[in-house]
Formats: sequence, C-alpha cells, structure tokens
Amino acid sequence: MIHTGSAERLKASFARQFDQEGQGFLYRKNETGPAIRISAEEQADFIAGYSRALKLSGWAMVATIILGGFATGFYEGASGTDRKVWGVGGIAVLVLAFVLFTLWARRAPDRALRERIPVAPGLSKAERKRLAFARINYGALAIGLLAVPFMLWNASRAWDVLHGWGRLWIVAGAVLFGLIAVQGFRKWQFEARRRDSDG
Repeated sequence: MIHTGSAERLKASFARQFDQEGQGFLYRKNETGPAIRISAEEQADFIAGYSRALKLSGWAMVATIILGGFATGFYEGASGTDRKVWGVGGIAVLVLAFVLFTLWARRAPDRALRERIPVAPGLSKAERKRLAFARINYGALAIGLLAVPFMLWNASRAWDVLHGWGRLWIVAGAVLFGLIAVQGFRKWQFEARRRDSDG
C-alpha cells in the first residue's frame, strides 16, 4: 500500500478542491476551475471514493511488485537477461500506471458534476499564479535539491554514470536540479514583486 504520509498528502490535495459554503461546498477542479455547488453528502462521498481508490492502487502496486519480482527472476534464469534492465523498466511502467490511475480518480468529481451549472467563474490567471506559488514550499525545494546528488550517487552503485547510457542519469539529475532551482527563483521573484506592490 502507499506510504501513509504520501497518501495523506494526496488526500489533503484532493480535499482542497472543496470549499465549505454554508451547509454545502463549492467544488473547483484543481482549486482553480469554475465553482460548482454540491452538498455535504456529495463531498463526503467524493473524498471516501478517492481514499478507496488510493488504497486499491497501493495494494495493486504491492501485488505487482511481488509478482513482477518472481517473473523477472524466472525470466532471467531462463534467458540470461540482465535483471537490472527489466527492473528499471518495470518500475517506470509501475509508476506511470499509478500516476495515471490517481489522476483518473482525482477527476471523479469533475466527471460526476459535468452537467452542473457553475455558480462562479474559474480563478483568473493572476489568482492561479498566486495559488501555484503559494503551494511551493522552500523547505521542500531545498530537500529536492539535496536529493539530486543522492540520486546520482545511488544510481552510480548500479550504473556507470560516466559512460554509455549511464550518462542519462547525469542528464536527468541536471534537468531536475535546474527545474527545482528555477521554481525556487520564480517563487522568490513573485513574492518580491508582491511585497513591492503592497508597499
């Protein structure tokens, strides 16, 4: 199953799409879409359904890892194929499947409420930008930057990262490091501009 902390963060992110209004709630897809009024019972059902989907995907991931491990070991023994190649490919497919399933589950309210008429428009471009930067945490960015060297060191234990296809690890690490650094700079720049305009 999914790590408890990760599952709770996903649930909290899903729940932020619902803002309480009186006895009911307003649903905004990804917190930025047009506001659709729903009842408290509907909101509770959506959250419960998303929680069940996360549990299902978590157990499916565990089962796939176990069965995949047995299958990979058997295939390697029968054909002499390097388990490392199959392992990396299998993990990539597993992660992709999990991401796609969680995205599909997250859009359940959008599918169910497609025929409802919104009671308020979506957030403006400026409001969406403010919300996006508010979600970014400097601490998380710092951890991400520190994790890149660790990722490369860990990869170097199994791959020759200085030659052949192993150099893709260095490329991936550099791209990831750059993306994190750029996001941190953009957040700082946005907040500095807001302070100047407020002052």
